[in-house]
Amino acid sequence: MKRALRAIALREAGSFLRSAVSPVAAIAFLLLTGISFVNILLEYDALSRSALSSGQSVREGFTLTAGVVQPLVSSMALFLMFVMPAITMRMFAEEYRSGRYGLVMTYPVSEPTWVAGKFAAAWALGLILLAAACANLLMLSSLAAPDLGALAAALLGLALAAAMMASWGLFFSTLQPYQIVSYILSFSFLTLLFTAGNLEPYLPDALAPLASRLSLPERFARFARGAVDARDILYFTAWTALGLAASSAALAGRRLAGARRAARWATPLVLAALLVVLDLFAARAPLVWDWTRDRGNSLSPQTLRVLSVLDRDVEVAAFYQPLDPRRRAVEAMLASFHDRMPGLAYRVFDPETDLARVQEYGVTTERSVIVTSGERRRSLLDPDENALVNAVYRVVSGTRPVVYHVQGHGERRLDDRDRTGMSACAEAVGREGYVLRTLLLPAAPEIPADAAVVVLASPRTEFSAAELAALDRYVARGGALLLLLDPGTPASLAEWLRRFNVGLRGDFLVTASRANAQLRVDELFMITDAYGPHEITRGLEGMVTLFPFCQSLAPLAATMRGVDARTLILSDESSWSEADPAAIARGRPVFDEGLDQPGPLPFAVALTVDRDPSASPDPLATPETPADTEVTRRLREIESADAGGPRSVIREPQDSRLVVFGDADFAANSTLNLYGNRDLLLNTLGWLSRDQVLIAARAPGAGGEPLVLTALQRRLAGWICIGVWPLLVGLLATVAVVRRRRHH
Repeated sequence: MKRALRAIALREAGSFLRSAVSPVAAIAFLLLTGISFVNILLEYDALSRSALSSGQSVREGFTLTAGVVQPLVSSMALFLMFVMPAITMRMFAEEYRSGRYGLVMTYPVSEPTWVAGKFAAAWALGLILLAAACANLLMLSSLAAPDLGALAAALLGLALAAAMMASWGLFFSTLQPYQIVSYILSFSFLTLLFTAGNLEPYLPDALAPLASRLSLPERFARFARGAVDARDILYFTAWTALGLAASSAALAGRRLAGARRAARWATPLVLAALLVVLDLFAARAPLVWDWTRDRGNSLSPQTLRVLSVLDRDVEVAAFYQPLDPRRRAVEAMLASFHDRMPGLAYRVFDPETDLARVQEYGVTTERSVIVTSGERRRSLLDPDENALVNAVYRVVSGTRPVVYHVQGHGERRLDDRDRTGMSACAEAVGREGYVLRTLLLPAAPEIPADAAVVVLASPRTEFSAAELAALDRYVARGGALLLLLDPGTPASLAEWLRRFNVGLRGDFLVTASRANAQLRVDELFMITDAYGPHEITRGLEGMVTLFPFCQSLAPLAATMRGVDARTLILSDESSWSEADPAAIARGRPVFDEGLDQPGPLPFAVALTVDRDPSASPDPLATPETPADTEVTRRLREIESADAGGPRSVIREPQDSRLVVFGDADFAANSTLNLYGNRDLLLNTLGWLSRDQVLIAARAPGAGGEPLVLTALQRRLAGWICIGVWPLLVGLLATVAVVRRRRHH
């Protein structure tokens, strides 16, 4: 049987490669995928340039996997729908038309063997086409570092889709002797599977889930994102097995008559029923493997951490129209939340038909999500995972720390949408559940009593004695300060920091790192993954952060009593502290032995300051024990069970906290959502506000992986992927056809 199967497969594959369809199919498929890849790549390049050089924030999902790989493999699956019927249409139809079928059936080979052999040939030809189209992915790998795990999952999905298309193309080829009819039937069937999900809103409630389960794009979408789901594997293998069983039944039926012919269909029907049962079991206990590098298809460590702590009941009401493409994504996210937190109940409503619910929740716009716990309620607009989990945490804990952003000294503004502004920072902090307010310190030199964190972002003018005294009183009563200080920090503030053993060099950190050359940014951009051990840097291991135009920090003494200083971030080994401002102005800094300080150098530090409340005359300095909420009690239980873990920050405010960065640009609009910058900023706020549960790696949806191409790279990608490679493969296929015909 194996010899017969192999002989049939080789015969069918050779027959296709000798036909004129072979070079046409190869050129068409590679040309379509090449055009699609180049368009996607150039669009991603344009978005990357915009993110790095303009004030626009990086859009959600700005990664190579989501921005390039996912749309490319999805288009490859679509183009495969056009090509696979062309490969399979002749396999049995040509046997019928030429009259060879009668002779072939005299061979001592069973119908399933004939079907398996021809299927193996069709599938192998489809895999060869996909392998040829992977030249686009090789081109991407030469330009950047795509997620190999996500690529593997996408290629697995394409291979399974090719198998399914081959089996059903084979089935339609067994029905009649006309190749064009076989192509039309196969293409129509695949088109139905591609569009089945669009029928869901128009079907009765009992049948609507069926359309979603039959939809090929929805089943393939998880593979394209880098997630391997057992339900999707079952979907493609089930359709493949069913197509092969139907092909065997149709082929055997041509030699049988009457009731015996009908009996041959019992096997496909029993198999179909079995597969339906298996699909129901798979839906009840789904198994999902996330192959992506950053586990972007799984709940983030922060989400898992928060949901494991909360034990109060939460209700989530989401309002999305049935046709809204975001509805299924939100439903899947809420289902994942419920799996981790059984006390979270959710419902998704149609805002146009469920008017009673709309009125009950006071919904005024579509894509609203209402989170309720007891008497507390928060309303969100189309939240991502980060925004939703923080809303759940805030309504359960009842905490909303107030963050004051100091103004009046030329600081960066929260409403500024320019590239150096901080509107993206304001949005990220708001999604984290903080209340963000502006504080005009020169007008009223006093820090409000409700301030959980005070932020100074790149002040440019001097502070008065009254303002510095206000900062003193705030720190004395256990306050928390975040100082983002660019080179050129006012002397009064630099002098004030000296009391905490922090010296500002007033220099520019310069690097000759290869990472800068790869991203095509100049030597004044620090790109580093060197972090000190601290709560703030939790979850940043292996993730780079980017700091444009930063200054280094230096301790004034080896130690200072009452101040525990921890280095957060170091510059790379190829960096140095440039002491010559003229060299920076000329744009040609050079390391000068004896004048410049070589790296690595610290440019971010976290300070814990012990305080003596009885020594302060300020009545606000008396420590107050915060209410022990259910959340903090649960955290204490976790910490006592994990004594070897990180040092606890859940305590009464017996200390003050300061975090000093020698740069403010990392939190600006143009860079906040690149790499790990956003997580670093939000982890810092979590540590300063003592929200330990929020200090963890967040969902990477808003992160960024920019890819900036040179003009030469753009031209090469276009010429190779659209012109050279399709024509080369087509030429080789044509030569093979001509040579095979000469020898036959």
